[in-house]
Amino acid sequence: MGFVSKIKAHYEPKTAISAENYDNEKCADRIDKIIMKYMQLSPVTDRGDAIADIITDLMHWADKNKIDFGAELNRAQTNYKSDKEEE
Repeated sequence: MGFVSKIKAHYEPKTAISAENYDNEKCADRIDKIIMKYMQLSPVTDRGDAIADIITDLMHWADKNKIDFGAELNRAQTNYKSDKEEE
């Protein structure tokens, strides 16, 4: 079973994230858990390497699922800039 499948099986969506739980600090905390789990499931021991590997895996996943990764990355960058402006 590949990394994405393991993560998908472990983190099946249960509920949508409510607006009050969607602040930058909570988002960062949530991703920290994902990075730590990724490091448990892979040989990666450095958080920076884990980020690069996760992004690479997301690119492969997007290809497999016929999602335009570049377009989603652009959207994420726009969202990030907006989030930072609201801080």
